[in-house]
This record gives sequence, C-alpha cells and structure tokens, in this order.
Amino acid sequence: MSQRQIDNLAACFQHWIKAVSADPMAIKSAVKDADLMAEYMLGLERQMTTIESHKK
Repeated sequence: MSQRQIDNLAACFQHWIKAVSADPMAIKSAVKDADLMAEYMLGLERQMTTIESHKK
C-alpha cells in the first residue's frame, strides 16, 4: 500500500470519526444508502443480463 493510499484511508477514518461523533446514527444511514445503491446496481445487472440473453 502506498503512502498516498494510507493518507487517503486515514482521512476517510477521520471523517467517519467526526461524523459518528456528531451523529451516532450516521453509520446506519450510510449503510442503508449503500444497501439501496447495491440493490439498484444488482437490478441493472439483472436487466442487462436478461437483455443480452434475449439477443442470442
């Protein structure tokens, strides 16, 4: 891992420490948003797979 990656990761952790200190529910909200985005992306993948299978 490069020093730049370590610095970026440290900055990310510092952000989350600050965010959770200000709002303990921040992680729950972020997890919920990430789950919604993952479901959206998986839905797009299923649609693309279906379209590709019908082209054959």
